Amino acid sequence: MIKQGSGTYDQTRKRFNNGIEAFKLIVGAYFEEIKWREKKYIPKTQEYMQVATKSAGYITLAIISFLGMEDNVSTTEAFEWVFSQPDILRAANIICRQTDDIMGHEVINK
Repeated sequence: MIKQGSGTYDQTRKRFNNGIEAFKLIVGAYFEEIKWREKKYIPKTQEYMQVATKSAGYITLAIISFLGMEDNVSTTEAFEWVFSQPDILRAANIICRQTDDIMGHEVINK
């Protein structure tokens, strides 16, 4: 068991808080999509992509993947970097989301 007040305990607690924030990000996006569905609202492409890239889960996956890594990798700076959604992560997220949407559309229309 990790003792409270130790550096390891504090670091572990910060990691779990980042994991919680990651899940809040994806759940918030799911909630927005549910509101659109219930109102029968069709969002504009830009509005859709802002929410859909969060609900795709790739940013959350990147954050959660840091939880199990060693202290020298999963630093506060690493979590802040992912949460800031730098261009490389944003671009990868858009590509993955659009690929998912295209494949989903092809499956539905078969």
